[in-house]
Amino acid sequence: MGNSLFIPAFLISVGVLCNPRILVTNPENLGVAIAVIIGAVGAKFFAAWVASQVFSYTFADAMVMFGLTMSRAGLVLVIALFAQQSNLITVGLFNAIMVYVVVTCLTGPLICDAFGKQIAAKNLVPKPQLS
Repeated sequence: MGNSLFIPAFLISVGVLCNPRILVTNPENLGVAIAVIIGAVGAKFFAAWVASQVFSYTFADAMVMFGLTMSRAGLVLVIALFAQQSNLITVGLFNAIMVYVVVTCLTGPLICDAFGKQIAAKNLVPKPQLS
C-alpha cells in the first residue's frame, strides 16, 4: 500500500513544489546544484572506493556499491521539504537538492546495470561438456 500509493503521492507533491526556473534565472543556484551533486556523489564514490580497498574488491564491485548507495530520494526529500518549510534553506537550495535527487536516481541504476553486467560476465562459469 505504501509503495503503490503513499510514496508516489509524496514524490509528486514534493515535485510540484520544485521550481526549476529558479536554477536558470539565478545562475548562482545552478552552481549550488552542481556543488551539491559533486559533493554528495563524490562522497559516495570515495566511500565505495575505500570499502573496495579494505575488502580487496575489484573496480566493478566498487562501482556497483557506488551505484547502489548513490541514489537517495525518500529521506533527502523529507529533510529538504521540512527545511524549506521551516525557512532553514532557501528556495534555490531546495531546487538544487531536487536536481541532486533526479540526477542520482537516474544515474545510479545505469551505473549498477553497466558494472553489474561486467561482474556477471566475469563470474559465468562454462558448463562442462558431456561426451
